[in-house]
Amino acid sequence: MSDITVTTQEGNSVEVTVSASTSVDVTAPSDSPITVSEKGPKGDTGATGATGATGATGPQGPAGTSPNAFTTISVAGQDDVVADSVDDTLTIEGGTNVTVTTNASSDTITIASTDTNTNIYGTDGSLTGNRTVDLNSNNLTFDSGSNSAVAQITSVGDGIFTRGLTVKGSGSGAQISLKEATSNGTNAVTVKAPDSLTSSPTFILPDSDGSANQVLKTDGSGNLSFVDQTTDTNTQLTTEQVQDIVGGMFTGNTETRIAATYEDSDGTIDLVVDDMTGTEVANDSSPQLGGDLDVNGNSIVSASGGNITIDPDGTGAIILRSDDIRFDGTGGVTTGQVKLYETSILSPQHFIAIQAPLSVTADTTLTLPDGAGSAGQVLSTNGSGTLSWTTVPTSNNPDFFGILELKTVGGTQGEFILYDNDNSNYISIKTPSVVSSNVDFILPGADGSANQVLKTDGGGNLSFDTVGDVIDNRKFTKTTNTDGTCDGLLGIALGASSDTNGVLLRGMVTIDHDPGAVGDVLFVSTTAGDITSTAPSGTGDIVRIVGYCLDASNGQIWFNPDGAFVEVTS
Repeated sequence: MSDITVTTQEGNSVEVTVSASTSVDVTAPSDSPITVSEKGPKGDTGATGATGATGATGPQGPAGTSPNAFTTISVAGQDDVVADSVDDTLTIEGGTNVTVTTNASSDTITIASTDTNTNIYGTDGSLTGNRTVDLNSNNLTFDSGSNSAVAQITSVGDGIFTRGLTVKGSGSGAQISLKEATSNGTNAVTVKAPDSLTSSPTFILPDSDGSANQVLKTDGSGNLSFVDQTTDTNTQLTTEQVQDIVGGMFTGNTETRIAATYEDSDGTIDLVVDDMTGTEVANDSSPQLGGDLDVNGNSIVSASGGNITIDPDGTGAIILRSDDIRFDGTGGVTTGQVKLYETSILSPQHFIAIQAPLSVTADTTLTLPDGAGSAGQVLSTNGSGTLSWTTVPTSNNPDFFGILELKTVGGTQGEFILYDNDNSNYISIKTPSVVSSNVDFILPGADGSANQVLKTDGGGNLSFDTVGDVIDNRKFTKTTNTDGTCDGLLGIALGASSDTNGVLLRGMVTIDHDPGAVGDVLFVSTTAGDITSTAPSGTGDIVRIVGYCLDASNGQIWFNPDGAFVEVTS
């Protein structure tokens, strides 16, 4: 071993010298130490030792921060704004009449409105100054509940009131002023109501302009029309002529108890009436009018609550001739009544009264029908005061005439209900909750044949028709099952032209022949265009199921061609 030199030292020590790239194992007794005076080159890394015990927990570190300045900003009804990266920027923009300003020193953002218009209040409110609404070439429309466009101001400034315009007075009659052009001044033409009215007249203007110099004339019912002015062709008389004519009428005219004398010298008429002794109505047991009685704005009254009786003789009638006969209450909380009494031979006499409500929101005229109607009919109004006799449905077998309308009431949609025999279940007929337009369905005039269905012509006219019965010969679009054409897509033509009438690929259809018994499996027939319950068996025939028979006598089948088929070979 020339690479290792062992030198004996004093005592028990031994010096070992090792040449480069040489290894040596030295083992010493347990009581003898080994000392290496010079280290050799670094040996290979030894195996990893066992994991040591876990050390004690260190102190709590400082609070951390999110790497993003923001993560998500959420606004109700809008898309969320989500940070895309740690250096993403959130931009805040102002909208119409809204400004956004920032203050870097105080780290604040101010969002302010620049709109100077006063809000249209959702509740009662008060304006603090004059306000202007700029229509900006748009219309301003006012709705009231279900009534749309009850008032509107157009883009050119016209006011449109579709529900009427009422101007109320305060202390005096209401008025409407129409001013001249602002460039000409501030004068106006004013239409004004009297301060006090005894009724509510309505004046209806003509539907066109009149001719030159015509004037407005009323018919006494508020209807105005343009008419020509009446030209006065009479010759004007002098005062003396008038006095002579009137004097001639009175002179010598000796009406009962009145003497008249014309004084031509001073143009006067002297009337002398005697003391009328014995002519008072109270003293006359059978007074009679010599002419029409003019009450001259006064009333015919009775004393001490007595009745006023007008009693024609025999079959004479009481005639009240007027366009407006009024029955007013005596005041307080009573209204006028018309009482129709039973015969006077009964005591006490009972009556039937017709009376208006204590308060009526508007003048109402009810026009009675011109006949007595039929038994059981009732009076019905058209909503404009015209009454007519109408039959009211009874609980058993009612008859209806005209149009029967079933409308939604209180949120419940109108429907037509037909109960079964014991009234436990029913069939209901009603429209969809929303119908885009009115639709009329006209039923056929007679019942159809068995298994037919109702078909519409697109105009609401319904008729009975056989399902699929569009043409007389409903045939396969392929020919026989022997020429290799029935192994693909099969269909039944629904008309003379498949391009126009279409082709049935699957479904219930009535063909032009009876293919078999109910429930039979059906195959493509060897006869061109036919279907049969007999499976083909000839060499080269295609055996393919196309459906099932639904009726043995009217050609109804369920058409559902199988995707698989078998070709018969010898």
